[in-house]
Amino acid sequence: MACRRDSDRLRGEHGNVQIGLIVGPSSARRARSLTIVLQAARCGAARRCVRLAGTLRGALNYEPVRIPDAGARLRPVASGKIRPIG
Repeated sequence: MACRRDSDRLRGEHGNVQIGLIVGPSSARRARSLTIVLQAARCGAARRCVRLAGTLRGALNYEPVRIPDAGARLRPVASGKIRPIG
């Protein structure tokens, strides 16, 4: 429930964040490692600005495609902590 209280506390806040994706090497139809990095951008003189930061780790999982030769469909799954919301 801590995350719920934190998200309620931050309701109405805003901010800027840069998102970096780091994808591991490809192999034949296997999940690829994935790292998502959130880095707070400058708020300047903005009031009620939240500075989010954190690293999420997980995978890009291949999902079945209904139409042959239509390419690949990937689903990102990642978890970690994002400060200050937990």
